[in-house]
Amino acid sequence: MSTITPGLHLDFFLLVQSAAATQQAAFEGLLWFGGLVLLFVLAAVILLYVRKRMLSERGEAKVPFDLLRLKELRDHGEITIQQYEALRQKTIDAVKADAPASESDERKFETD
Repeated sequence: MSTITPGLHLDFFLLVQSAAATQQAAFEGLLWFGGLVLLFVLAAVILLYVRKRMLSERGEAKVPFDLLRLKELRDHGEITIQQYEALRQKTIDAVKADAPASESDERKFETD
């Protein structure tokens, strides 16, 4: 039979304890890294949401196309002149509805 000396037993115990501490430190490091990545992704999503809201408040995202695109469609024969006029007026009305009233517009209503 072999006998284990007390010094050898202590060395093995310290080696196992050191390996466990290394694994725990690696796990904690991985956990922090994952948390930071998650935080970064969350911040990016919030920024995209705020950007979309700001654009829609200014009316840039609500109008599906602009007057130049309508003119191109009319010139290429993809829509009729009547469709062009109706869509043009709809686009102008949508932009006017989304645009804030200027001070000169407010003064016009006060004097009338």
